[in-house]
Amino acid sequence: MTATVSYEIHVMRGGRWVTSGIYQDRSEALRDARGPVRKRHLGVRVIEEIFDPDRDRFVTRTIYRDNSCSQSGGNEAPVADAGGAVTFEDMEEEQSGFSTITFALLGVPTILLAGIGTLFWLGLV
Repeated sequence: MTATVSYEIHVMRGGRWVTSGIYQDRSEALRDARGPVRKRHLGVRVIEEIFDPDRDRFVTRTIYRDNSCSQSGGNEAPVADAGGAVTFEDMEEEQSGFSTITFALLGVPTILLAGIGTLFWLGLV
């Protein structure tokens, strides 16, 4: 059987990557990502998704990323071939906000309680 290829445009919205459009044509997806879609969002990327029916699996890779509109000052650049897999960088971006919030909600109170417990143990309170 023949593999099916599609291209998804993801945009940064509310600190998360959200699918903005799905295309069958690579050049059309890249043109829209570099043009009208880019102007309205802090970040944009194009994901190539290939379905291999013989193996019954999807292979995805980021083929374009532009964070030049973001406040962090990223750069527009095509992304190197990740060997047909979702890259660690993509997973890290999606989880970075979670770890900061988790630390704020759990780590800080734990540190404060440990400090107060130490003061009681030393007999200073």
